Amino acid sequence: MQRMALFLNAVSSGAAATCVFLLAAAPVSGQVAPPATADTVVAIAKPRNPLPAEAQSAKTTRFSLIAYGDTRGLRDGVAEQYEHGLVVDDMLRTITRLERSPEPVRFVLQSGDVVVNGRDPKQWNVSFVSLINRITTAGGVPYFLAPSNHDVTSAGDLESPGRKEGLENYLHAVG
Repeated sequence: MQRMALFLNAVSSGAAATCVFLLAAAPVSGQVAPPATADTVVAIAKPRNPLPAEAQSAKTTRFSLIAYGDTRGLRDGVAEQYEHGLVVDDMLRTITRLERSPEPVRFVLQSGDVVVNGRDPKQWNVSFVSLINRITTAGGVPYFLAPSNHDVTSAGDLESPGRKEGLENYLHAVG
């Protein structure tokens, strides 16, 4: 199954956004998952270049962002998400390519379903967090995650213990 990331050039003047699809191209090598415990999700590393204060960016009219989603896979909790790693490789190349352009990538947004079962800390720690750390440290940009049903469960009852476990793991991951 191929995973894709959507790259958007955002233009604050109201012009239409330009969309380019980035396809995974190269294998990931030498990645090591962060140390994991059986019950605690490791926090994603803080970005090397956090978003500037509002006053500092008030006159910014052009920037880029990368938006993508649904990276869960069959190896969650067993190994790093290989296909997701390919997408991250492409993101890092794009971040580097645009770094000194008029439209640098300012952040990455993921729309959820990052693991199959968000209640399982091992899935976050073994399969997911180290990949996102590459975005925040090597890429240097902030990462934002909007949780979805696989991340916090789709239980209708907001007080469901399973939902609370998933939400707690999500909150640990995003710091």
